[in-house]
Amino acid sequence: MLKYIIATFLCCCSMTAFSQNTPSFGIGTRWIYERIDMNYLITYETVEIICDTIINDTLAFVIEKGAFGRPVTHLRCFETLDASFNFVGYPCDSTWVITSTTDILPPATAVYPNPNDGQVFVDGVLGQKVRYALYDIAGRCEQQGVLQNEQLYIAHPGVYFLLLEVAGIWSSHKVVVVH
Repeated sequence: MLKYIIATFLCCCSMTAFSQNTPSFGIGTRWIYERIDMNYLITYETVEIICDTIINDTLAFVIEKGAFGRPVTHLRCFETLDASFNFVGYPCDSTWVITSTTDILPPATAVYPNPNDGQVFVDGVLGQKVRYALYDIAGRCEQQGVLQNEQLYIAHPGVYFLLLEVAGIWSSHKVVVVH
């Protein structure tokens, strides 16, 4: 999902410092002021080269979710009094309107009985290849593989987290084993 923002930067001098939503000025310090929608932060590293050449100008960025949920920033375009640069195939002043969204819901799976004596059954996966991973409360992987006949045997008592992959979507279930 893409998020679009306009960020205004006030750049000066050479050292690094940040201001949070309030422009500040100082000798020997590079202050960056950002107006950011959707709570995304554009860091100094993102605009280090840009601020070396642009002072008090508006930059347009495209923000998207990257690895581990961190935003990834792409420069769309920027303008100065002397020049205008566009790095994409659409106008810099484009307005994007979200007309609909689609939620991806995990498959309806049920793990029972809970608590159990080590024999665990999984409903909602009939005829599907189901990969699983079983983790203990300390985060150690105790078992992993493919479910056979919609059931799983857990040898030792304890509290576990059972991760199931059905149709490419992972779901998590807490399982308690008592003997």
